[in-house]
Amino acid sequence: MQYSFNIYDFFGYLLPGTVIIILFMLLNHEIQIYPISAEYLGIGGAIVLILLAYIIGHFLHSFNVFMEKKYNNSYFEMCGPSIAFIKATKKQWRYSELFLLDNCNKYSITYKNSIKEAISNIFNISESKINLIYHIDEKNTKDEIDIKHKQITEIFNLCYTYIIQKNNIKLTELFNGLYALYRNLLICIYVAIIIFLSIIIKDFINCNFSPKFYIFCLFLPISIFFIWVFKKQVNHYNYLFADSVYWNLLVSYKVK
Repeated sequence: MQYSFNIYDFFGYLLPGTVIIILFMLLNHEIQIYPISAEYLGIGGAIVLILLAYIIGHFLHSFNVFMEKKYNNSYFEMCGPSIAFIKATKKQWRYSELFLLDNCNKYSITYKNSIKEAISNIFNISESKINLIYHIDEKNTKDEIDIKHKQITEIFNLCYTYIIQKNNIKLTELFNGLYALYRNLLICIYVAIIIFLSIIIKDFINCNFSPKFYIFCLFLPISIFFIWVFKKQVNHYNYLFADSVYWNLLVSYKVK
């Protein structure tokens, strides 16, 4: 199978990994963990750093998949209060898994039914089965909701794969890449805060109140503010990614 470097690799892995390397080089410069001189890097060293950034980006991605449930409560808020009871299951629900639920008010009933019809015909799943999967209420047990959650996730993955095969994914890939970028930059911000604090404490202990000390003191609250900004962007681009998969699916189905 042929693989090519794409926008998701750049935004999701390479860019956040590069930020982490820059932050650790800043820390190394301040406390001299290991002597590094740019003149010794050369082209070979630059290639190694790029590969290292890419690998670090993958680690950030894996960690964020694990941690994402810590900041996805707003997904439920956008879909309306009628599905708030699903939060009690403590499952990791994304926009892609909420939009087609009967009691989610993101889409109109007509638009929602059109998407379900497309899913039914493309993947040969009966409409009655589709409607049963996307109908969740307080009468369902936790185990029943877990099963439906798994089925909904599988259906969305089929939809995403379908539009990839139809080569109708330019905006979708951009949204997915930006979603991954901000999700991984969240970790970068936490790392930056730790490093800024370390430098501030070191200079404070050494009574080194140079302009650099005050610059890092200024960077600290700015970094904390960016945590809020990046969380908003994570939700925003996850929203756009899920939305674009469904309308691309519908367009591909209607114009085939």
